[in-house]
Amino acid sequence: MLSRLQELRREEETLLRVRAALREQLTRLRVEELALQSMIRCKEEPGPGSPGAAAQDTHTAQCFLRILDGLTKRLQPGVQKTQQSLTQTQGLKNPKV
Repeated sequence: MLSRLQELRREEETLLRVRAALREQLTRLRVEELALQSMIRCKEEPGPGSPGAAAQDTHTAQCFLRILDGLTKRLQPGVQKTQQSLTQTQGLKNPKV
């Protein structure tokens, strides 16, 4: 009975790791999708001023800054959750007495 319980716990831990990995992958895919959508919108928007190379470079740089800003905002909650999980996991492995 005890070995069956241990086996179930190992299986649960494995499933939890798989779930976490799938959620992380889903988040990466969502971020990538947002980045691609932003790039498409930037290409569709007319650049400021004249169609010269400098104006186009400025427009492209502004688009990428908006993309990076959006990605940073999107990833921040996930980073915080990961940091909390790591802190909790370390606390479980090394309990303070």
